[in-house]
This record gives sequence, C-alpha cells and structure tokens, in this order.
Amino acid sequence: MGSPERRDHKGLTRTSGASVAPSALNLGSLKRRGPGESTSGAPLLDATQWHLGTMGSPEKLILFSNIDSCGIKIKQLMQNQNQNQIKSNQNQTMMRKPNKSFDVYNEFSGIIKKNMYKERCPDVSVYIPTMHVKYTNAAIWHVFQFNGLIVTRIDTVSVKTKDGVSSNFKSVFVHFMIEGTSHISSFSKQVRIRPHADGNRFMRDHFWQPDPMIRLNEYWMLLPNTSRVSNTTLTLDQIESKCVALESQVVGEDVDALTANRGFLVEIRAKQSGIVRPYVDTSINVHQLARNIELMEQRVAETLLEKDAETKVEVDV
Repeated sequence: MGSPERRDHKGLTRTSGASVAPSALNLGSLKRRGPGESTSGAPLLDATQWHLGTMGSPEKLILFSNIDSCGIKIKQLMQNQNQNQIKSNQNQTMMRKPNKSFDVYNEFSGIIKKNMYKERCPDVSVYIPTMHVKYTNAAIWHVFQFNGLIVTRIDTVSVKTKDGVSSNFKSVFVHFMIEGTSHISSFSKQVRIRPHADGNRFMRDHFWQPDPMIRLNEYWMLLPNTSRVSNTTLTLDQIESKCVALESQVVGEDVDALTANRGFLVEIRAKQSGIVRPYVDTSINVHQLARNIELMEQRVAETLLEKDAETKVEVDV
C-alpha cells in the first residue's frame, strides 16, 4: 500500500513527509535531480520534486516519478496556458475602444471647454517671428492663457537657413480671444511676453532647467498679424482630390511643394483618426494646407493663361 495522502496547513496534497513549498508553483523552479536514471536515460525525480497537474484546480499537485511523463505534462500545461493567453489578448483587442477622432479644424476646442471658457471668434491675431521649435502648441497655449489670452488657432511656419534647410526655429501666427483678466491692453504695436514668467506652472513642469535650448530670461516678440489665413471648409478628401488634380499640372518648384503638402495631409489625417495623439503637433494645420493648395491652383491657372496667350500670338503671326 502506498503512503496515505495528507493535506498540510495550506490544503496542499502531499505523499511524503515534506510539505509543498510555495515556489513549487513556478514551473521555472522545477529541477531534474535524483540518484538514478530512467530506461530512456532521463534522470528520476525524488519525492521532494513537485509539479502542477493538468487535471483539476491549479492547487492540486501531482507527484511524477518519471521525467518523460513529467515533460509531457509540462508541455501540455504550457500549451493550455498559451491558448488561454491568446484568447485573453483577443478578448482585450475586441473590447478595446476605437481611437477617438480629433477635430483638426478646431484643435483647441477641447482644452478651451475643459478650462471653462466659451469659445468664440478670435479677437486678435499676432505674429511671432522667431521661436525655438522645442516650444509646442501646448506650451504656446498655456503661456498665452497665463497672460489672459485664450488661443483658438496656431499657424506654424518653418524658418529655413540661407541654404534652404530647416533650422531649429519657427515662426508662428497665434489667434486668440482676450479675457477680462488680461493685463495687455493693446496689440496694435509690438508686445513682449515671457514664456517662463514666475507662476506659470505648465512651463515650470514641462520645460525645466537646465536646458541649453531654453533660457529663463527669454521673451517672445508679438507683432500685429497682417496676413491672416481664413478658416477652410474643405474636407480632407476634397483637399486630396485637389492634390491629385494638380499632379499633372504643376511644374518647377511646385512639384516639390506638392509632395510636401501631400506629406502634411498624411500627418493631419493621422491626427484626425486618432493614430497620432492630440498633443502631437503637425507641421502645419488644415487651414494652412488648404491655403497652400489654393495658391498652387492659382499659379497653375496663371501658367495656363500665359501658355494660351503665347499660343494665340504665334497663331496671329
């Protein structure tokens, strides 16, 4: 007769005098050891080596006397665990919420509502000639908010070097509403604001020192904006259709410009669909993109008129 089964104080089954250690639940702790080997050449397990069985609840432990059968059990158990994990991952994927679309036409409407402001048409539009590219649209929004100015739109233009290469600086056109708490009375002339003014918590938390690109004593020069780009009503599909129509018509530098604008369209689509996080800035916004395409169409139309005029002169001659 075999030794009777007993349960220790933890309720675990054992067939010898040794209780099951908690570490026995870890498959990686199973070791091959024993004074002899089986007929297949595999070593035997002694009475202190335990393994989780594939029958019953995980708490039921089974003692295996031969490493061959033990290996089969381990393989079956691992396969079951892998299948359960795959099913779990599939269920999580099915239950995951789809990415929320982002309003690329009113990028700051969410943060405006979150801060309990009532959105309206912007009161003022200013031009900042130079700003380091490290300053994001979120940073600009919070700096203006700190000064009582609620930004509704930001147009970004890359500043290039003399060789035409993009630099570490940019120009921005900022459109904003003036709240009653603003200490700036007029924007008809140049105005200076300090992005790192004392008390600006957002800048203190996200643009900490030391940073060789950021200086605490720097300021932004705000100039009146005299060339405002109007809001577009074109959808992204309509803009893409215009780009396709221009492919066979553009010449010279406009070929590269069209390629760049199609890249901007890809960025904006990714942000709208939620593939890109809302706080990630695009190179330009949808209103700038629509304006770029409009200007390109105007140049193409002018080129066609010139060609028609030249053809008419040749016919007359």
